[in-house]
Amino acid sequence: MPSHLGNFETYLYSFLRIDVSIASMSNGLVGLEFEARIEDVIVRTYNVKSFRLARPRMLNYKPGQFGFVTVEVDGQKMRKPLTLSSSPTELDYVEFTKKLTGHPFSNGLEALKNGDTIRLEAPYGNFVLDEQLPHVVMLAGGMGITPMRSMCRYCTDRNLSTLVTLLYANSTEADIVFRRELEEMEKQNRNLKVVFTLSETGPDWTGRRGRINAAMIREEVPNFLKSVFYICGPPAMVDAMRVQLSELGISKTSIRTEDLTGY
Repeated sequence: MPSHLGNFETYLYSFLRIDVSIASMSNGLVGLEFEARIEDVIVRTYNVKSFRLARPRMLNYKPGQFGFVTVEVDGQKMRKPLTLSSSPTELDYVEFTKKLTGHPFSNGLEALKNGDTIRLEAPYGNFVLDEQLPHVVMLAGGMGITPMRSMCRYCTDRNLSTLVTLLYANSTEADIVFRRELEEMEKQNRNLKVVFTLSETGPDWTGRRGRINAAMIREEVPNFLKSVFYICGPPAMVDAMRVQLSELGISKTSIRTEDLTGY
């Protein structure tokens, strides 16, 4: 255990009702396991919610990492991985965001309200933002936006010089998660470009249409050959993006991926 942690095998933040213990090491960071109360439940879309927990001061993580969330469902504990959609720059809380699918674990989350407690183990994962990169292209599908939101928020809050282009694909306009916040970040951060694209559009839609493909990337990212690509979404979408990037001549060393499976 790092010396600066002293004897914090177990640390009780009584004022936040957080019971913290050292769990692991991930990506050079100390992993914590803690139980904390729900501070806020935010409705993002008709079937997506974000859950905010009071953040222990000892919890450090990198944008893009995930944690294991444990909830009790019908008397049984269920533990699943969920991306931390908050940014490390958001000091007062840690947030994860979940599509409500009807799965027992999802139903357990949907039933949570302010003041309820859950257990979180974090951080985990290597799908993290490299803030030394000059140009990053993010390809997100559906809930694959969660790590990208963390990265975009981090870049914006830290005023990084990294040029970020986010291509975010959904079925319909109603499915766009974090839309208003991403649009606001684009206004605040001159180095951030956000492109929404939909498979099903109405007559008033003015954004891109169709799935992300090589032609769309070429049009939206003029310097794509000098970029590093981050891809996150359902496995089929991630595989399809690898094929599109291969067609563009992007090296495997310039592609970083994270698959999200639903539950």
